[in-house]
Amino acid sequence: MLPFRPAGVHTADYSNSVPNWHPCPVAAWVISEVEVLDDERAARYRELAQDSIARYGGRYLARSAVPAALEGRWPDERRLVIVEFPSMQRAREWYASPEYSAALAVRQEALARRLLLVESLE
Repeated sequence: MLPFRPAGVHTADYSNSVPNWHPCPVAAWVISEVEVLDDERAARYRELAQDSIARYGGRYLARSAVPAALEGRWPDERRLVIVEFPSMQRAREWYASPEYSAALAVRQEALARRLLLVESLE
């Protein structure tokens, strides 16, 4: 069932006619490779970031995990964080938000990282 109705249509069953494109936004992931520089500041950053992420509909899929590299080399002391947002737009809104800017101010001294934004296929 599609989550919208064409103009003028009040009830309809679209279950057999779903198009190949997605009329709704698809999830987006923020993926971060993190090196903690200051444990105390990193804890404060996590607290601020967590609150802002939740406010924009995000949720952690992996947090401060040390991945097991099956191929290639994962840098020592690096952690992986994966956050899912309902859409690319919401992820971008979160990153540019006043709520997250407070976390970013702490992040500068708390950790070094690479941050990626990836849209899911479905």
